[in-house]
Amino acid sequence: MKKMVYYSYRDRSLPDIYVKPRQGPEVNLTGSEETWDIEPDFSPDGKQIAYASGESMADLSIHLMDADGRNKRSFIEMEHSASSPAWSPSGETILFTTFTRNAGGNIHVANKDGGNIRSLTDALPGSSNNPVWSDDGKFIYFSHNPVLEGGSLDLYRMTKDGKNLERLTALEFSAYDPLPTPDGQSLLFIGDGEGGHTDIYSIPMSGAEPAKTAHKISTTKGESEYFLALTPDGKYVTH
Repeated sequence: MKKMVYYSYRDRSLPDIYVKPRQGPEVNLTGSEETWDIEPDFSPDGKQIAYASGESMADLSIHLMDADGRNKRSFIEMEHSASSPAWSPSGETILFTTFTRNAGGNIHVANKDGGNIRSLTDALPGSSNNPVWSDDGKFIYFSHNPVLEGGSLDLYRMTKDGKNLERLTALEFSAYDPLPTPDGQSLLFIGDGEGGHTDIYSIPMSGAEPAKTAHKISTTKGESEYFLALTPDGKYVTH
């Protein structure tokens, strides 16, 4: 990994997107005093960054920019707030989630040029979010709550066309931000922990039934874990 891209508030009232080379200082790519710029994701070829931007968290849309922060443009304009962009491993499509107050979250996918938008979860009752691709691009993992108010989130998997839905967890706490390991054998995720904090958990993906228990792999106490990622070799978790 030659560069990392992330968003941060720093000493600003609104978040900006930064890129950090392996060697060298970080660079603020957005630097806006008027918009929330969050959730960046590099394209597989490293030439573009997809991200969510808007004047408020309730009014986000998906944008693209070149890897150096130039050529910022709107990727797609939806009727509702859109966030969580994720490039497919092939670089041909981008996942994202739309949110409405009355209908919750709905996962969509569009071609890299913004065309051929299709919903993958509008037939599911409740709310879906946090989509992420498997390394081979065949599956999409996501969080889903079958009700709009109350209830808890569990992890699901579907094929890239939105079919073959599988429930992966049936835990006593909410699970979100799924992250499959490169070998496809385990699924990492963030779950509600003790004392109101969140922890990192893992489940195997070999069982036919939804997992009712999960292995906690984080060891911090009194702190919450967020923003899971794997190092390129798949050996370490960053958060």
